[in-house]
Amino acid sequence: MKSKINFESFLIIYFATFMLSIIFPFIIIDLLKEILIEFNLMKILKICLLLFSLIFVWSFFLKIHTKVKITNDKIEFNKLFKTSKYKFNDLSYYVERNEPARFKNYQAIFLIQNNKIIERISEFDYSNYEELKNHINLPKKQNYKLKTTDFLKILLKL
Repeated sequence: MKSKINFESFLIIYFATFMLSIIFPFIIIDLLKEILIEFNLMKILKICLLLFSLIFVWSFFLKIHTKVKITNDKIEFNKLFKTSKYKFNDLSYYVERNEPARFKNYQAIFLIQNNKIIERISEFDYSNYEELKNHINLPKKQNYKLKTTDFLKILLKL
C-alpha cells in the first residue's frame, strides 16, 4: 500500500512556499539596505522573523514530499533526503487524534515506539488516509494523552 498526496494540501503548501519564497527575499534585501545606512535593532529582528518564517514554511514543503509505503511487516517513510523503516514488531501502538483546521477537522495517526512519537500520518497530507490506517498492523491506544510539546516536535521534525 502506497500513500497518495492530498491535492488540496499540496496546492496550499506549494502556493504558500512559492509566494513567500518570492516576497520575503525582497523584503529582507530592502531591510538589509536600510541597516547599512543606519543600524536598527528592530530591523534585524524583522529579518530574523522573516527568515524563521521562511524556514518554517519550507519545512512543511519538505514534509509534504513524504511518501508512506506499508507492507505486511513494516512501514516505510520516504522523505526527500531520508528514508525511515520501522517493523511493526518494533512499534508499540498507534494513536489517532483529531487535528482542527480552519474549515475542516482532519484525523492523524501517531506511531509510538517506546512511549515516543516517531512518525505522523495525516488525513490532511494523504488522500488515501483511511486505506493507510486500515493497513497498519498495530493496536490502537484509546486514552493516550498527546502532549503539545510532542505534537510540535513531530510537526517541526525535531
